Amino acid sequence: FAYDVEPAAEIKGDIWYINNEFNEEFIEALCSKCFDYISKNGVARKKEISTYLRSSGLSSSDLQEHHVEKIINCLIFDDKIEEIEIDKFSNNPQYREAKWNVPNMMFTNVPCSNCAVKNECTLTGVINP
Repeated sequence: FAYDVEPAAEIKGDIWYINNEFNEEFIEALCSKCFDYISKNGVARKKEISTYLRSSGLSSSDLQEHHVEKIINCLIFDDKIEEIEIDKFSNNPQYREAKWNVPNMMFTNVPCSNCAVKNECTLTGVINP
């Protein structure tokens, strides 16, 4: 048996897992650092964000480009940042804080206006939000 062979990242879970457990705190810390950097600078390029996250000391392993891209995508999907399209062929896009960041309110969480049974819906009834 090969005792010195390292398993593939797809098998061991890459840097997102510790002892086969999903490391949510680590990801939230990286997302927070990334968002703070973009907010502070107004606009940031992907390579600048990569350099900043690597130098932050949050990760004991090496953060690679695809790791940083996943963190950026998390922030995009959470509507916290947006990509600024300058050049479609650029491999170093820019990001800024999202301008459409809607506050978390009851009307944005519950899509009542499109619901077919909204007239029968009550907080304590059988049909409820």
